[in-house]
Order: sequence, then structure tokens, then C-alpha cells
Amino acid sequence: MKIAQRRQKQDRVENMDENRAEKKKAKDRVNNMDKNLAEKKTAKDRVENMNEDPLIVWSSNELRLLASHLIKQMFVPQVSLNTLVECIVLIRSHCEQLTQVGTDFYYQWDGHIRTSLSRTLKETGEKFMEAVKIRAAEDFLKPSYFQKPQNLRKILSELDYLGIPMPEYYIKNQYWISITNNTLTFSKMYIGLLEDCLNVATHELINTIEEVLFLVLRVQVHHLQTLLHTSELDRERQLVNDNAKYLYDVVITRTLELHEAVTGYRFTNLLSLQEQLRHESFRIERKLEPTPQTSIPKYSTTEYI
Repeated sequence: MKIAQRRQKQDRVENMDENRAEKKKAKDRVNNMDKNLAEKKTAKDRVENMNEDPLIVWSSNELRLLASHLIKQMFVPQVSLNTLVECIVLIRSHCEQLTQVGTDFYYQWDGHIRTSLSRTLKETGEKFMEAVKIRAAEDFLKPSYFQKPQNLRKILSELDYLGIPMPEYYIKNQYWISITNNTLTFSKMYIGLLEDCLNVATHELINTIEEVLFLVLRVQVHHLQTLLHTSELDRERQLVNDNAKYLYDVVITRTLELHEAVTGYRFTNLLSLQEQLRHESFRIERKLEPTPQTSIPKYSTTEYI
């Protein structure tokens, strides 16, 4: 009997402890809710104060005015994309400095110029495509000749600086490389376009940038594919094949690397274009391989008889 009473008393004590623990948890939840509400209110008040801060209002108006002047004076056909990009990057750097002291104008600045910049990128892409087509029509299928060794060293240095070095097996001697002037000009121009586009890349503009880069490169790839099929002489086909290899092995590979370094993902459309050109090049290369000649056994006069 006493044992049963003790057990009942112990159970009541345990139930009381459990009730106290549950009440404490409930109280803690209420306190956390109050704390979260207080933090939200503080954040809301901070945003409202920023919007009402005379310095913030004045800075926003000045930034809007600057964007308006820039669009009128810089987003015009007479100004190159490279010059425009340098200006945009400079202003972005100032916006980042303001961000460090507690005012975020970076996204606001991009929003002011986004429409105009998107239009300029598309127009620049169209101009580049037209220029590539004109140079393709004037491609004479000749290796590049440099009158002096220092001229060759200069172009090789430029290509190294752009990250598209010329492989040794294309350099025939101190004066000749088996890459046409057309391919050299396109490669330097395309890497310049790529760098300008990536310097102003944002999440909202990346689709436009990828479309421009893809369309411009596709024109040059189509030009080389056509030459691979229409060139009649083997030496011409070999020259075109060397140019195709340089484009997909060096130029496109460099493009994919820079794009992924900025965006964090692979440029699938460009990868597809690279594979198309590589496939065509391998197919032509197999045709250019000399067919092994079967030797005819010689017989002596006695054996023949």
C-alpha cells in the first residue's frame, strides 16, 4: 500500500515537472516570436529611414540624372562598345564604394541603363556579324605572311596577351604561319567582344550577351565549314582545316573558360558549335590522309616461268 502511494506521488511530481518544461518552451516560443517581430519592425524602420534620408534621396536623383545624360551621349553609334564598357565599369566601381559605407546604388544603376545597354549589345552584335561576312567574302585562303620577324613576334605577343596563343605547329618559320589573316582578325576581334560583354554582364543581361556571342561566332564557323567542303585543292583544305582547328581548339576554348569564370556554368550553345566544327574538321582530316600503297611483289624471271 505504501509502495503504491509512493509511486503515485512520484508520478505526480514527474507530471508537474513535465508541465513546467512545456510552459517554459511555450514561453520561449512567445519570446522568440516577439523578438522576430521586433527585428522585422527594426529592419522596416531602417529601410523607411533610408528612403527618407535626404542624402539617399539626393544621391538617387543624381544617379538617375547621370544615367539619363550617359544614355544620351554614350549610347550612340559613334561610341564603340569598348569605350562604353569602360565608362560603365568606372561608374559601377564608384557604386561599390558607396555600398561599403552603407548605401547600395549598384543595382539601381544597372536598372537605369539596362534597356539601353541591351539594345546596344544587340546592335553591336549585328555590326560584328556584318563585318565577319564581308571579310569572309574577301578571304583569299593564303597563310599569313609577315615581312619581318619582329612583325610575327608582335602578333604572337598580342595573341598571348589575349589568351589565345598560337600553337607551335602553325608557325612555319620566322615569316609564315598557316593561319589566314581572316582568322587572325576574327580571333582578336571576337575575344575583345567577349571581354567587353562579360565586363558588363549581369543576371538580367546574360541571355542577351550569350545570344550575341553565339550568333557572331556562328557566322565564322559557317564560313569555315563552307570552305572545308568547297576547297578543291588538298593544300587549300589543309589550310582551312588548320584554321578550323585553331578556332575550336584555342579561340572557342578560351571563350568557354572566360564565360564559365564569370557565370559559373557552361555555355552549352557554344559547346555545340565547337563540336560541330570539330566533327567537320576530323572528317576532312581523314580524307587528307595519304592512302597506303600496296606493294606489288616482284618475281624473278625463273619464278615467273
